[in-house]
Amino acid sequence: MGLSGAPPSNPALQLTALRAAAERDRYMDRISSAPRNYAAGPFVRLAQDLVPGAQARVEKYSGLKRFDAAQATHRFREYLHRLDGRLWDLAYADKALTVDGEDGEPDYLHRAQLTFVDRVEAFHQHVYAAMSSLILCASHILSPSETSQLPIRSVSRFLDRHGSGVFSHASSGLKASLAFRNRFIDHPQQHALHDWMTFKSPSGTVVVYFIPQYSHLDSDPTRPTAYYAIRAIDNLDPFSDDFRPPVDCTSFYVSPAYRHTTEAFCEFTRCYFTAIALRA
Repeated sequence: MGLSGAPPSNPALQLTALRAAAERDRYMDRISSAPRNYAAGPFVRLAQDLVPGAQARVEKYSGLKRFDAAQATHRFREYLHRLDGRLWDLAYADKALTVDGEDGEPDYLHRAQLTFVDRVEAFHQHVYAAMSSLILCASHILSPSETSQLPIRSVSRFLDRHGSGVFSHASSGLKASLAFRNRFIDHPQQHALHDWMTFKSPSGTVVVYFIPQYSHLDSDPTRPTAYYAIRAIDNLDPFSDDFRPPVDCTSFYVSPAYRHTTEAFCEFTRCYFTAIALRA
C-alpha cells in the first residue's frame, strides 16, 4: 500500500497484500481470543503472600509516615500485578512463535518474531520498574534507622548490597536482566550495530544478538533470523559455556531466559521480605 492507503493496482501485489492482511488478522484473532487469567500468575501470588506482611508494618506507624507507607505498599502490589501481565503477554508470544513459527508464512513469522522481541523487552523493562517499586516500598515500611544505609536511588547498587548469602543466586539473575535492559533496551546507541535471531531451546525461546561476519553482509538486514533448535540439536543450551549461534558471527549476546528472571525476582523478593519480617 502507498502512503495514501490505496490498495496496489498490480494484481500480484494485491494478492500479496490480501495474504498479509489474512495473516495479520489470524494473528490478532489469536491474541484477542485468548483467555487471560492473571490471578494464577507467579507475581500475583507473590503479592498475595508478601503484601499483607508489609501492611502489618504499616499499621505500626501514624500520620504522614503511615499514609506514605500504605501508598508505597499499594504501588508495589500494583507493579507486581502489572509484571504478571507482562509475563503472560511474553509467554503467549513465545507460544505463538513456537507453535506457528516453523510452518507459518514468512510475513507471519516476521511479525511473530517482532512481537516476541517486543514482549521480551517490555518484560525486562518492567522487572526493573518493579524492583524500583520494591526499593520504594522498603524505604517507607522500614524505620529511619533501617533505611539510613539503604541505596534507594539505584537498583544496581541495591542488588550489589544484597548480592551474597541467601540473595546470591537471585541477585545474579536480576543483574543479568538489568544488564540486558541497559544494553539493548535503554542505550542501544552505546553499542555496535548487530543482527538478531530468535532461538528455541530447552531453556525456552531467547533472543540472540550477534555481529555477523563481514562476508555475510549480503543477507537482508531488514529481516531477523529464525532458528529453531529441534530434533538432533535440541540439546543446544544457549546458556552453556560452549554455545555458539548457528551463524557466522564475531560476537554474540543471549537475552536472559524470562523463566529464570521470574524465578530470580520471586526468590529475591521473598528472601528480602523474610529478612524484613525477622527485623520486625
